[in-house]
Amino acid sequence: MAQRFRDAKPGVSVTIDPRDALTLRVTMPGREPMTVMLDHLRHVCSHSTPADCASTKTEFVENTLALPPKPQFNRSQLRVVIRGKDYVDYVKSTMAGERLPVMHPVGEDLFVIVAADTAKTTVLMSPAGLRDLGLNPADGWTLALRQTRATLPKLPTVAALRNAPIVFEHWPLAAALLIDLPGWARLSAAIGPDLFVTVVADDYVFVATKPDGVDFDGFKAAVVEDCEQQSRCVSPNVYRFRDGMWRIAR
Repeated sequence: MAQRFRDAKPGVSVTIDPRDALTLRVTMPGREPMTVMLDHLRHVCSHSTPADCASTKTEFVENTLALPPKPQFNRSQLRVVIRGKDYVDYVKSTMAGERLPVMHPVGEDLFVIVAADTAKTTVLMSPAGLRDLGLNPADGWTLALRQTRATLPKLPTVAALRNAPIVFEHWPLAAALLIDLPGWARLSAAIGPDLFVTVVADDYVFVATKPDGVDFDGFKAAVVEDCEQQSRCVSPNVYRFRDGMWRIAR
């Protein structure tokens, strides 16, 4: 995709985030750099034929480069995405002040970030961007959470989890299930300390129970390997719910 952007228009330079191959930094003459997130495109292509995927990529590049200097969004597009610490560190290294996206931690290395989700791309939303929509950061955060929750499946039930592991896949924002801290607190209290989750991709969340021990350590190693196979891994860690948030199972 980086080369597609370079080939599409003279003077375009592209840097691939070394910690996230699905995030590009695109610069055009006379324009401020754009952070382009390819996770939505990846999701579309994973459910398309090769020919349709190629066509979608071409259209994506054309539409992104044709965006006005200040893209226009509306409130209905606000969502939240889950990202790991490495991604957040990269964002903080490239943005600052009013350009830094609105975000909050939900775990020791997991963060929820406000974004505008469109058919073409996902754009992180800063306080300035939210003000353009007539929202302060707190109201933008609340709206993004509510609209994201409306797109998600329900958390697993105690009975279902005691019967078998639960997998949420092919939901574009499945990782955002982890934002429901009160819901997970209730589930964890009912299930017990062996509850755990993994979130290796935006559209894949695995929930199950397993006690600490050799078998659990082997499972954690397998999750790391799975993470390495993802175009964008949200996190290579396995989490347990402790003290009101997600903690890395060590």
